[in-house]
This record gives sequence, structure tokens and C-alpha cells, in this order.
Amino acid sequence: MQGRMVKNLNKYKQVIYNESNQKKLSAYYENSCPLSGEIKQGSFLNALVELDNNYEEVGATCFHTLCKDATNLINSTELDKLKSRLDVELKSITSNPAFSSSIRASDEGAINGFILHRGKNIEVMIFTVDKFNLQLYKATKGVKGFTIHPADTVMFCLDGLGEYQKFSLCSQFDDDLGPPPFYDGNTKIGSYEPKKVINIYKGRDGFTFKSCEKPSYFLSITSLKHNMLVKPQYSVDDNRLLGVTHADNNASRIQMASFLLRMLKVDEAVDVLKPILNNNNLYIRWQIAREIYLLEPKSAKLIFLKLIDDPSAQIREAAVNCLSEFYGEEYATIS
Repeated sequence: MQGRMVKNLNKYKQVIYNESNQKKLSAYYENSCPLSGEIKQGSFLNALVELDNNYEEVGATCFHTLCKDATNLINSTELDKLKSRLDVELKSITSNPAFSSSIRASDEGAINGFILHRGKNIEVMIFTVDKFNLQLYKATKGVKGFTIHPADTVMFCLDGLGEYQKFSLCSQFDDDLGPPPFYDGNTKIGSYEPKKVINIYKGRDGFTFKSCEKPSYFLSITSLKHNMLVKPQYSVDDNRLLGVTHADNNASRIQMASFLLRMLKVDEAVDVLKPILNNNNLYIRWQIAREIYLLEPKSAKLIFLKLIDDPSAQIREAAVNCLSEFYGEEYATIS
């Protein structure tokens, strides 16, 4: 592992110290305003801050309506500028390996975007869906499952044409409460009426882009309040539960790291994991207890006994159930 890190570091140094790359990078920064500066210069930021504050005042009951009202205050010309800037950032990443962008990527580059605003109550992103990368991703991965979104989200199509799918636990592919499956690139916000607004409801909807006929751009607003703790994933064939991950990215990383420690059979894994049992996040506490049980059942017995006094009622109940099932019926009466 250490040798691989050194090799990657040497490759990185070769990239950043390359004279041609340095000239490209210098030219980019000389001709481009920093992304954060461009966002702050836009008047639409005031509308997003106002939405953030209003959401805290009225609560989550009318989140989707608040988002639509806020976008009426956004100048469409500024959004066009942000779309162009997104394209510039993506081209710079491709043409100059030394360039470090704030763009976030998912689905192996099929979806790329950056955060415009992250406040106490909302996160706003502009992102693009790439036609060819999406085709490649779908051909490679397929669609085996759908993840239920843990937060309310509104997506406004700014440009492009394609097809998406919404899933729900009540109806796999035909969600009567949702919009039709196509988004139209003529959507406008601000000074003109939107044609396509995609509402995603927490705990009910799963969502995926099915196809992209031409490069597509979206503005998304996601609630950061009153959200689910986890993201369940279900089979598209029979709605069977496939697995659960934490809705918070940091917690998901801890979950994956604990899983890898077990799969790689690291000798000190239990000692590494035990301190994390004191984490404030109840999902993390239970995930670590689960991994320790799979690694070392004898140690886990003492952990489950301790978790009987956990602040979380769900963990207390789960600990009793595990003790009864794994270590004897005499633990079934513990309360």
C-alpha cells in the first residue's frame, strides 16, 4: 500500500512540475475569475440565502413551493453564465491534468457539478449530465437497484433533453404522484415559466437518469433539514431490500472502511473499531458493533451488553435481540 502511495505521489509531482501543464494552469487562472468569486458576484445568491432563511421560518411542509418561488427571483442570464463556466471547468480538467477543480462527479463522470450555496437548511447545485458517459455507465453497470432519497429535492432542467425514471416502493416504475418520465430542455426559470420541474420526496422516491439525448443542465435544491438517517436501496425487480447506507457521506465512508477492515482481515481491526463505538451517530455505533461481531463474536457480546444502555431506543432493542439470538435465550428478558 505504501509503495502504491509513493508511486501515485511521484506521478502527481510529474504532472504539476511539467512546464507545459504549468503554463496551461497559469493561463487558466489569468483568464478566469475564481469559481467562488463568480458565484458571489451573481445576484441570484441573494435569492438562495433568502430561501435558506425562509425555510427555517416556515419549516419543511412547503419546501418544494418555496424552491419554485425562490427561482422566480433568479436572472436566467446568470444561469447561462454558470452553465458556460461549468463547461470551462470540465474542459480544463480534461486538457490539463494539473488543474484541480471544485467540481463533484458521480456515476463515473456521467454527472458533474458544483455547489452554488450550502447554508443551514439547503444545498444548491448546478450540474450537467453527459450523454456518452451516461450511456457507458448504464451499459457497464445497468440498473439493478434504486435508492430512496433521504432528503426533499427539487431539480429544474435548464437545458437538454432526455429521460429519467422515478421509483417508489408502492409502484416500481409508474409513480402516479410523480411527473412524466421525460425532461424538456426548454425549461426556463426566473423571468419565464419552467416547463419541467422534478420533485423528489424524501423517504418515498428513488430517481435515476435513464438516457440523455443531448448534454443536459440542471439546478437542484436539496433540503438539509428533517432528513432520513439512512438511504435504503431496493431491487427494481421485486422491491426487495438490497442494503442500507448512511445518508451522510462521512458516515458512509466509516461504514465502508469498517467493512474493508473485516474483508481484508486486518489483525488489529477490532482495536481500531472499538473507539468508534463512542461516536455520536447512532447508525455508526451500530455499524461498528455489527462489524466487531462478524470479526470477533466473543468481544461483541460485551459490546452488545453495553449497548443495552445506549441513548437510542432502536439500538437498545437491537442489542437485546442480538444477545438473545447469538448468545442465549436468557438475554431475551433484558430490558
